[in-house]
Amino acid sequence: MAGSSHEMQGAGIAIYSVIQSLVESQEALVEIGEKLEDMDLKRFFLTESLKRAEFRGELESVLNQEGVGALRQSHAAAGSVPAQSGTSESGPSESGQSESGPGEPGPTGRARPAFYRPEYHFVDGLRSRLRDAGADTLLATAEEGEDVAKEAYDNAMSAYLPEPVREILESQAVHIQESHDFVKAARERAA
Repeated sequence: MAGSSHEMQGAGIAIYSVIQSLVESQEALVEIGEKLEDMDLKRFFLTESLKRAEFRGELESVLNQEGVGALRQSHAAAGSVPAQSGTSESGPSESGQSESGPGEPGPTGRARPAFYRPEYHFVDGLRSRLRDAGADTLLATAEEGEDVAKEAYDNAMSAYLPEPVREILESQAVHIQESHDFVKAARERAA
């Protein structure tokens, strides 16, 4: 990966933020899809969840090919790579958002990375928010999640990125926008 160490670190942080948003949205899409009664919407959400896993795999593969694997190791050692499991290190607050922010330790004692953004931890508290939710609430929640995914891609695209990574992100961002538009239209029909 060409570029200065600072550029490479910025690219790694941006890409890992996208990967974290993909993990989060994958989980949320399954959770919401399982609760929807409309079979077409259910199928869309479950299929879209699989697509997010595919996107994550593409990004992780190109990162390894571009030599960012070493960057990942250094970020992991420093505690600045987002959790791969899709869960935050600190629990959600009553609002469903994680309490600790950048530089503040979670229950594990590790500090949140400087790029940590609570909205990327969308699934924190999702189950309680959706427990008895109707289709309109489910779709509104899904649209919020799609907004978060779009923001992660927009933020990553503003960073220095090697061309192969940029091409993949651009392609994926088009799909994320299409998914957002579909979810928004479905929410508007349900309202």
